[in-house]
Amino acid sequence: IPSGVTSISNGAFGYCTGLTEITFEGTPTSLSSSAFYNCTGFNGTLTLSNKLETIGRAAFLKCSGFKGALILPNSLTTIGELAFQECEGFTELTLPNALSVIPDQAFYGCKSLSGNLVISASVKEIGRLAFNLCTALNGDSENPSQITLPESLEKIHDYVFSYCNNIKTIKLQSLPEGISRNLGVRTQTVSLSDDSYISDKASGTVNEIS
Repeated sequence: IPSGVTSISNGAFGYCTGLTEITFEGTPTSLSSSAFYNCTGFNGTLTLSNKLETIGRAAFLKCSGFKGALILPNSLTTIGELAFQECEGFTELTLPNALSVIPDQAFYGCKSLSGNLVISASVKEIGRLAFNLCTALNGDSENPSQITLPESLEKIHDYVFSYCNNIKTIKLQSLPEGISRNLGVRTQTVSLSDDSYISDKASGTVNEIS
């Protein structure tokens, strides 16, 4: 993609199954909906612009062949629903520091993700099925069977970690709306501090609270 291109429009490269790699010579700030939808021929890493602010809905839905880590730059503030659903090949995921919402099905079915997942301290909402069927995903680096959610979290939706077979415990550091929903794990613990968000809609049962 040549320098001077600041955005890539809806469906621009959708179904381009012969693409093997993407090189951004410039610094686009926006990848629109379905920009690379169902491009199945990739065979290298994906390096995103460090000026990128928005990834649209289904931008990389059902892309396959990528290798290595999916590193989302810290400039990124918005990810659309289904953005990376069923992407095959990525082994690790790094989320940006300024992201406030992880939307519905953003990483659904990314079965090759096997690294440790750190949810950014800026995240306020995690959407339905966001990490569902990430069957090899691990949680905290010190305790891979546990995923720690930030104090900032205000809302969490259904089935976020369903079929994440390695994650057995969710450690919440807030009391978000949706705490009683089916998050797809056996154990939920809560550890609160003075900075923890507490929703007036939070209700349900947890295994441990401190």
